[in-house]
Amino acid sequence: MGKYSQATELWFRLLKKGFTPNMVTPNALIHELSMASFMHKAARLLKEMVNRGLELDRVTFNTIISGCCREAKLEEGFKLRKQMEDWDIGSDIITHIMLSHCMCNADRIDEAIKLWMSARNVDWFQCLYIVMINGYGNDEMIDDAESLFNELVLQNSECMLFIIQ
Repeated sequence: MGKYSQATELWFRLLKKGFTPNMVTPNALIHELSMASFMHKAARLLKEMVNRGLELDRVTFNTIISGCCREAKLEEGFKLRKQMEDWDIGSDIITHIMLSHCMCNADRIDEAIKLWMSARNVDWFQCLYIVMINGYGNDEMIDDAESLFNELVLQNSECMLFIIQ
């Protein structure tokens, strides 16, 4: 209902009263704050979570990275990805898709290709083809987009379902 401050304050009050926190509620709060472009409030909540000893998880990081990408703060997104690695929280396909998509939108297709190539040995690598096909298309590199599409077809990838839909 748009009452982000009240929801956040309620969560803090519950913590002060001794309720055992889990990651579901703060992750939902961070998501809603970032979707409403209140990244400064999401960052405050994140800092408070760390100060209270809550262990951030992949969902928390991906949610914040998503907010950074939505606001075209790509460098901050990559710093968060690095922090994930430093804290032994591995990035996943969601992390890579968001950052790759953000780079493509920022006309940084060459950097998106490097990130894409760095994931080649990961099980979900094929799904990044979709982001790159879209990035090439947006950059009017139709021949490259078609070439990747054909590679994906030859691999008979399950990721083709995303393109067909």
